[in-house]
Amino acid sequence: MIRIKQEYNDVVSSVNEEAKKRARAGAPEGTVIVAGFQRRGQTHSGQLWYTTVGEGVNASVILRPDCDDSELYLIGMAAAMATQRAIAGLYRLEKNISWPDDIYGDGKKLGEIQIDYENDASGQVEYAVISIYINVHMKEFPAEIADSATSIDLLLDAAVEELGEKYDEIMTSDTLTFGRSVRGVEFPRRGSCRALAERILQEFTYMYEIYKVSGSLALFLDEYNKCLLQRNKEVEYDTEDGKVKGYARGIDEKGNLLVEIGDGVDIKSVEVPESRWMK
Repeated sequence: MIRIKQEYNDVVSSVNEEAKKRARAGAPEGTVIVAGFQRRGQTHSGQLWYTTVGEGVNASVILRPDCDDSELYLIGMAAAMATQRAIAGLYRLEKNISWPDDIYGDGKKLGEIQIDYENDASGQVEYAVISIYINVHMKEFPAEIADSATSIDLLLDAAVEELGEKYDEIMTSDTLTFGRSVRGVEFPRRGSCRALAERILQEFTYMYEIYKVSGSLALFLDEYNKCLLQRNKEVEYDTEDGKVKGYARGIDEKGNLLVEIGDGVDIKSVEVPESRWMK
């Protein structure tokens, strides 16, 4: 099992770029670059990831997996599952995963997982960096993302407002979260960047080891599908023959999205970047 070693920084330009520098210099698998603030963290699309000082999880994990680069997306999906588990375990918030590895809450983006890597001279993966960005304390966002972004604290505020005086009673009742008894556990009304980062890393370490043995998501398939934001929703994506519409039914053990089209099921690969989801 990999040994996690966190290196905390108050401020960095980008935890992803810092982790890549460390990986090139020989940092071992399990090295984690964590920052209270990053100046130039980026989204999947290359835009700046909005963050404020001390109000989010910004962490990049260095890995040295023995796999082809075409399979790295499975590790990203495992990281998304680990993040989902951590949030549910700490805050009992029901979060969704937007295929393949973005984290949503109440229909708004809560965080995302990014994958970066370099191959060696033989074409094998030399290192991979899994970056995890989660909004924790932010209560306000820039106008351009105000309607599409959320945070742990905003979701907890909404839960308290909805449940009122019953919040504490419900949150400490005997129930199961992903099969784990949480009888009598007191759930907080405010997030914690440190606690969330540590829980995500704990869950990810376990899931990464399972992936290394199995080479698939088979053991987490049902759990992922229950969290899938697009499940049973209409989706549209581009193919060589034009746009295709169908209904997402889940994923298979290799992370492919299964889309029902007419009487059949189409397998959509995660490598296709131009797919978009219909509201």
